[in-house]
Amino acid sequence: MTIHEYEIIVRNTLKRVGFDDAEHSIDYRTCKIHDLIDQQSPDIAQAVHVNKTDEEIGAGDQGLMSGYATNETRSMMPSSFQLANKLAFNLSQARKNNSLSFLRPDGKTQITMKYHEDSTGKLYPISIDTIILSTQHDENITNEDLRDQLFHKVVLPTISTFEKEDLVNFQQDQDFINFNYEHYYSSLPQSQRNVVYKLNKELYNNVVKPASNLILPTTKILINPSGRFVIGGPKSDCGLTGRKIVCDSFGGWSQVGGGAYSGKDYSKVDRSASYLCRQITKSLVHGGYANRCTVQLGYAIGVSDPVSVYVDTFGFYNLQQPRGKMGITSEEQLVKLIQDSFRLKPGHIVNDLDLKRPIFERISAYGHFGRTDLGEDICRWEQIKLI
Repeated sequence: MTIHEYEIIVRNTLKRVGFDDAEHSIDYRTCKIHDLIDQQSPDIAQAVHVNKTDEEIGAGDQGLMSGYATNETRSMMPSSFQLANKLAFNLSQARKNNSLSFLRPDGKTQITMKYHEDSTGKLYPISIDTIILSTQHDENITNEDLRDQLFHKVVLPTISTFEKEDLVNFQQDQDFINFNYEHYYSSLPQSQRNVVYKLNKELYNNVVKPASNLILPTTKILINPSGRFVIGGPKSDCGLTGRKIVCDSFGGWSQVGGGAYSGKDYSKVDRSASYLCRQITKSLVHGGYANRCTVQLGYAIGVSDPVSVYVDTFGFYNLQQPRGKMGITSEEQLVKLIQDSFRLKPGHIVNDLDLKRPIFERISAYGHFGRTDLGEDICRWEQIKLI
């Protein structure tokens, strides 16, 4: 590819995201693009893939990669994290389809959820403790109007759809028949009192409760808690603050080895082995070998076989009862099952998950896992293997 072709890709990406305003963010038409792309070191290439078969291809770097799955949702994703991604996606859609014309490209979401965990590690979402949504907007809308429109047109519909289409496990533990809304909001810390979106008895009973079981009168709804958010993107806060590995993966529910996915090709196990870990965990949960689990693989650069395989089922085998088709009674046996059932070498992972296809752009936003909007044909690591 030429330098000009690289520049076209970057500008088209900025345009698609919505960065077309130099005054308040960045303009894809006028921004300056520096091309610093260079060849990978031949030292790395000879150690990893040059003149090697699929069986011999080594890991593109050392590192620890992990995956996670849980049976609390149909997507086998943690509810709090999946909801945050859905909110981010629907916030973007509301801007792109112009249903909320005051929205601008910059924004982020966060969900804090209350759970019950039983003795086998199974999780039951109880309620949403806190919803945080911050979005860039134009200058001509008040905070009150912005919060009201976003709650009714993005937040509530997103959570309602999630509960109907994805949520499996659920447990309610409180009754709010005589709930005192005024007393509750006045009891919040001063910093939250003035920015929280306040429900009342009529709004909750007539609008919120029929749509959602997870939103309770005690749910703290913080929409643009900073107030004004007109300037955004690189114009607001520039600098590389991380490669978003936690929001690309499972929102903190799984271990993080430190290697990001985005920005790397299929030869890097940071990406490919993480995808395999997700397939392994989904397959284990589906097969009845865990209610939820995390799997971690360790690799050394240039070495084809993993140097470590670790699995955590969060207490599922404490009673050592036979689980799944193979009658597994311990996590040690589960590790052996993983090694016997999945091809763990980098060259095999790339072929089994068909990672040489040009699919990475589509999964660079809204998470790499649980992508029901893209489907399992694109995200092959979401396909369950029967074991």
